[in-house]
Amino acid sequence: MRVLIFICYLCLPLMAKSNGLEIGKLAKQWVQLAQQNNQVKQQWRLRKPILQQQLQLLKAEKNRLTALLNQDDDVSDEMQQQRFSLLKQQTQFEATQDSLSVILDKTQQRLITLYPQLPPPLKTRWDTEIALLKTFKDNSERLEKQLFLLDSVAGYNQRIAVHQANMTFDDGQEVQVKQIYLGAYLGWYVSQNGQYWGSGKSTPNGWQWQHQSKQITPQKLLDLMAATQDFSHAELIRLPINIMGSL
Repeated sequence: MRVLIFICYLCLPLMAKSNGLEIGKLAKQWVQLAQQNNQVKQQWRLRKPILQQQLQLLKAEKNRLTALLNQDDDVSDEMQQQRFSLLKQQTQFEATQDSLSVILDKTQQRLITLYPQLPPPLKTRWDTEIALLKTFKDNSERLEKQLFLLDSVAGYNQRIAVHQANMTFDDGQEVQVKQIYLGAYLGWYVSQNGQYWGSGKSTPNGWQWQHQSKQITPQKLLDLMAATQDFSHAELIRLPINIMGSL
């Protein structure tokens, strides 16, 4: 049978009709993060050639001053002029770095805030990266790491992701389940035998799972998982519009 998975039917109404304001607030945060990403990239594109040129000038002036120091006293006036020029360029360079630092500080704080709200697989990938980011002092290193994290979120929001994981439940059982995520907002899981299932969502307090959700049956989730892996045996799958509205 041909594959008919209503992604638009599943995704857009979920965002529009979800109960409460949590999803709306999160969506606004992700939009702001994307805007911040574009701002950082644009600032870097504009500033990078300037910074590189200034660094080259500073190095050239330093080498020139070093050479002048080895010459006679007749060049002392020229040395003084070169010194003033070097100090001026250094001041301009530091001002540019300070402006970039402000942008990077704001972006880093937003990334740290959103970090616990990520889907578990993406959050795991961020664990080491966030720890490294907090240790960086150099703006170039900070910028590179922030762009990497921003791009990883953007990529996750553009696809349906399927993962296999072990989850521990209230009865103490650790069960292997398959998880499927619609971007960085919504997710579901189901065990192979269908005894464990549930839905999840991103909230300001972190990612939250609702186990044994009554809004969806385990069989529908099993069908959905099968459809993502074997299109030749897939069939029409309909998921309730308000599946995430009342976790």
